[in-house]
Amino acid sequence: MPAPNRRAPLRRPAILALTTVTAACLAAAIAAPAHARTAPDGALSTAIGTCAPFDLQVLPGGTMSEARDINLFDVTIGVSNANAQIGLFRAARWNPNGRVLDLGTLPGGNSSNARAIDAVGIVAGDSNTATTQGASAHAVFWDPGGHIHRLTEPTGATNSSATRVNELATLIGRADSATRTYALRWNVFGAMTVLSDLSGATGSVASALNDRGTIVGHSVVGTSGVGGVALRWSPDKRVSRLGTLPGSVSSTANAVNDLGYAVGTSTSSAGATLAVRWDASGRAQSLGTLPGGTSSSAVGINLAGTVIGASNSAPGGAMYAVMWDRLGRITRLGTLGADTSVVDINAHGYMAGFAQPPEGVLPVAARWSPSGAITRLGVFSGGDADAIGTAIAPDGTVAGSASNPNEDNHAVLWKTATCPLQ
Repeated sequence: MPAPNRRAPLRRPAILALTTVTAACLAAAIAAPAHARTAPDGALSTAIGTCAPFDLQVLPGGTMSEARDINLFDVTIGVSNANAQIGLFRAARWNPNGRVLDLGTLPGGNSSNARAIDAVGIVAGDSNTATTQGASAHAVFWDPGGHIHRLTEPTGATNSSATRVNELATLIGRADSATRTYALRWNVFGAMTVLSDLSGATGSVASALNDRGTIVGHSVVGTSGVGGVALRWSPDKRVSRLGTLPGSVSSTANAVNDLGYAVGTSTSSAGATLAVRWDASGRAQSLGTLPGGTSSSAVGINLAGTVIGASNSAPGGAMYAVMWDRLGRITRLGTLGADTSVVDINAHGYMAGFAQPPEGVLPVAARWSPSGAITRLGVFSGGDADAIGTAIAPDGTVAGSASNPNEDNHAVLWKTATCPLQ
């Protein structure tokens, strides 16, 4: 099955405003000094079966699946194989009871991907239109009834994908041709907008959007897809270059909240990366690293201004899951004794990802409280200790995947009913 992207997040910022913070409070916090904290590590003796996963159905005849996103109502989307076709996966949607729906493909196709879902059930993704190996994918969305709709592509594009959708049913994604990369926006009727590039760029990538229609991403330089500078597109489609840190030669914006605060990564000429936060006017602030560290990155932000990402604590050292509060203070999230990675945060400040346990080399899924305390999420009885959390719902339910006793990855949920919030 497609290998989970275990160091990237992710995905959309938390979208339901259950915590209220004013833009003025965040602006006042921008210049505040940062102080490092370390959350308590998890109990190393936590039983493997604690917080047992809820298995989501695979498609008929299938053996493997993967959950990629979850919405307000615990409707989950991802992919599953069918009829024991190991290399062919189809977009799948699961209701809260775990029943699977095959979302299907475009006419002529045999493979599709579901990548994101909004509160009403609109799903963003892509599908091929031929059964030949390596057939190009094309951007699509599925409506709440499960019907597939092909989205428009720029003339000359060879492949495309819809990667995110907000609560206004605005979709973003990308398309590629032989000479450039396109950042795209579609409305729910499928009308496409090619988002503007900066002068001199060979394209751009749209990474995330908020519920007000603001999109962030980065420009592309050359044909290698290397990031240029972080960009923001306003709801009226105007592009602007986000501010840079001193010595920065490139930057990427990975997430944006509904107040217009964006986060991402800045890279120096020496290749050093630092997490950066941009305020609503585009001014950049370095979020720094853990004490002794030289590298950090930011991948998500919620409405309260809590930022998630990673940092090392020594040059060339392991990267640890961290969070920064709205004052810019960094906290190393709790561990199980080794590496950690956080990929998503909800409006309440609960986070999901995975952690390295002390008894093996395979990761286990993890959830962190707003204070950074870790909860180890369970695996299947008889299965490998191999699981990851990929998304977290507003109620704290974590979606992800876990290895079953047959060593097949299955899409799962860790529900708060069996794994209460701390």
